[in-house]
Amino acid sequence: MKRIVEPELLDELPPEDARAVRSRGDLRRLNWLMRHAAIFRATLKARLQKPPRVLAEIGAGDGTLMLKLASQMHKLWPQAQVILVDRHDIVSSQTLRGFQQFDWQVQTATVDAFDWLASARTWTLCWQISFCTISRTKN
Repeated sequence: MKRIVEPELLDELPPEDARAVRSRGDLRRLNWLMRHAAIFRATLKARLQKPPRVLAEIGAGDGTLMLKLASQMHKLWPQAQVILVDRHDIVSSQTLRGFQQFDWQVQTATVDAFDWLASARTWTLCWQISFCTISRTKN
């Protein structure tokens, strides 16, 4: 079976569209219900020998899932760098301040995931759709 990656409807909707706002709320509830931050934490701790230099989340949306991970990991990974990659710039100033509270540096990248991946240098990737971690250092 051949898999084809296609844009989600949420990627095509303007961020302020009522359907997009509801969908992001649904995603936050789903992340909480399915304990995605705990799954990220356990998987990253099991696979990484040392703290990541840069942690990137593809399809980060509003950034709250990675902020939850930061709240759980900031003592083990002090001063981590985070890149929140999404097609829409919807990370609130409150969420950005939340990362600062944990002494994590954060930046947003409003770009298509494949374009970002092609240009990125070093990262550990968090990808929510089918969780995986990939580490890469490009010379």
